[in-house]
Parts: sequence; C-alpha cells; structure tokens
Amino acid sequence: SETLSQFGQRLRRIHEWAKTQVTNEAVRQKLLALKSKAVGFRPRFTFTEAYRTSNQVDGLINIQDRLLYQMAAKSSHCFFSQWKKYG
Repeated sequence: SETLSQFGQRLRRIHEWAKTQVTNEAVRQKLLALKSKAVGFRPRFTFTEAYRTSNQVDGLINIQDRLLYQMAAKSSHCFFSQWKKYG
C-alpha cells in the first residue's frame, strides 16, 4: 500500500474475506488478528524512505556467525588435539 488509507482499506477487505471465505479456523484467527495489530504498521507510512527488509542487517550478522563458527571449530580442534595427547 502506498498510503495509510489504502492500507486500512486492504486490511478491512482481508478482514471481511477471512470472516466469510476462510474455512481453516487457525488461519482465520490469524487473519482476523491482523486488524488489531494495525497500529504497529503505522510507522511504515510515517517513514516512507525507511528500508522494509532486514537484508542489510542479515548480511552483517551472517559474517559474524561465520566468524564465531570458525573460532569455535578452531577452539574445539585445539581442545581435542590436546586431549588426545594426554588421554
């Protein structure tokens, strides 16, 4: 949605559709709960230039994950090599 009013209209349409067309109770409840969470989506329309995904953050976290994994693997390798020596 481009504007807050368009978002509200789409949310109302999903709500009406879920009440009449969705037969799975769990899915229906999740869709109906979206209406109560609409306030949380409002900042998206206040900050129109903000990123909508976490791709930029995910890339940095993936690098850190790989580094920590390599450090843990190297550390455990050193531990086991010492353990073999004395065990």
